[in-house]
Amino acid sequence: MGIYMWPFTKRKGLIKSKYLSDSGIDSSFSDAFQRSKRKLRVAKTELQQQDKDYESQLGELHSSKKMMDNQIKRLTNEAEAPGKSRMAVNDLMVQLAELEKQYLQDSKKTRDFMAKLRQVRVTIWLLEKILDGTHNDPEALSNPPEEGWVGDWEDLFLSIPDAGHLDAEMRNELLERFDINEHRTVSEESVKNDDDDVDPLV
Repeated sequence: MGIYMWPFTKRKGLIKSKYLSDSGIDSSFSDAFQRSKRKLRVAKTELQQQDKDYESQLGELHSSKKMMDNQIKRLTNEAEAPGKSRMAVNDLMVQLAELEKQYLQDSKKTRDFMAKLRQVRVTIWLLEKILDGTHNDPEALSNPPEEGWVGDWEDLFLSIPDAGHLDAEMRNELLERFDINEHRTVSEESVKNDDDDVDPLV
């Protein structure tokens, strides 16, 4: 009987739930690294359609909000107009109360859709990065170099400038970032050098 040696590929792990939660990524994609590229592309296409749907719904809510803003303004002006009877003002206020209720409901829907849209977009970002090979290790992805770091390990080290090759823009940025008053530093150094030049015997 022959012995068959099958190639063995280690199954990649899951993306940590804390990373997904902190990044706002759909938790159902914790196994994204275990999925085939075909399945990832299908999921990406579905998410892109969701993106369009949420954009459309947000557009409708925005148009509705503008319409209600105009209605509220018109009804308020009517209620403040001189000569209005008490009953007429009461009727206008009831209409305003109904509009306000609808306005608040639409505001909640807008917040919900915006949160869903953001989740869809960061999830699409993750799938794209897995598909193009930028990220290929769930463990490395789940453990970024530092708190709040949103780049890659390579980006972190490439972002450290070379002291001998600082352009003016990068130099000014570093001076501002580290709160360095260059004029003060130069002045103090100049005073120190002047003191060093004084003959101690004089």
